[in-house]
Amino acid sequence: MTRLLNSHALLWALLALPGIGMLARWAIGAATYGEVVSASGVWATELLILTLAITPVRLVFRRGRWCYG
Repeated sequence: MTRLLNSHALLWALLALPGIGMLARWAIGAATYGEVVSASGVWATELLILTLAITPVRLVFRRGRWCYG
């Protein structure tokens, strides 16, 4: 189980889920191209903020075992 949780394939699959959902909504006509581009920009911004926040959190909790590194 830990091998699966540490796999790169699982990470990429999780990161692809929002894109698959947006693509599906666009394909069935539930969302316009502009809505999909806007939603992907929001997701990209949220992921960027999350990744940039990891280093300060790791510095605050140096002895914590919750984060790899």
